[in-house]
Amino acid sequence: LVLALMSTGPVGISDAIGMTNTTLVKRAITADGTLLKPSKPITAVDSSFVDPTAGGRLGEEGYLYGTAGVMGMSWIFVSFKMKQQSYNITLADFYPSLPLSSNPTLLAYRTLFDEGKRCYDGNKDAVASGCIQLVSIPPPTHHHTNRIQQIVSMTSKTIATTDDSSPSPGIEFAPTITYFWQGCSSQNNDNNNGWFLLGELNKYVPLSPVRFQSVVCLDYGVSTVLIGSVGELVDVVALKPHYDNI
Repeated sequence: LVLALMSTGPVGISDAIGMTNTTLVKRAITADGTLLKPSKPITAVDSSFVDPTAGGRLGEEGYLYGTAGVMGMSWIFVSFKMKQQSYNITLADFYPSLPLSSNPTLLAYRTLFDEGKRCYDGNKDAVASGCIQLVSIPPPTHHHTNRIQQIVSMTSKTIATTDDSSPSPGIEFAPTITYFWQGCSSQNNDNNNGWFLLGELNKYVPLSPVRFQSVVCLDYGVSTVLIGSVGELVDVVALKPHYDNI
């Protein structure tokens, strides 16, 4: 379901009648059944083709794919069949490329439904609660930057076999999904204003352009226009900086 959705093509449900996991299906659609697709079809990241001795890190059978939500604001990485316990996500894996400035670039990231940790209204510290994690990317020096620079090291799922002895055949294809968001920078100021629009965290593509028609970063916040059906309730999560008193 995840790869089909993120391919931006059609999605078919092949379960027997009455056997469909509706919780999983609802993570992919709006109330009227519209697919919440990413901005571009998911593709293998460039560094997955690099020999391990030259910066590659997936092994012979590991897969790491990437796509994006609202362009320039969110990125999605899907991995599976990783035989090593961890793997790196690098600057080279971001497409469209992560825009860097003369100031450090702050990213928020989290893994899909990570250990049940939720971002909830009134939470005073999203990082301490496990809602998200933050990583700071230093500005490029001498008019260039190392695009292979490691951003984060992720932990992969346990690998099982597909033979009949496996208690859960096919589990090695269960994906690990990691989301990245860049903080808002207003049109009048290149500096991050401290706000992060995370979108619908109960969806596979939280910041889908199908839902978020436009996103505008303001000096002291973020504004967005949503698309949905009449009467539909949409849970949208945004993080504000500690220093903001509005």
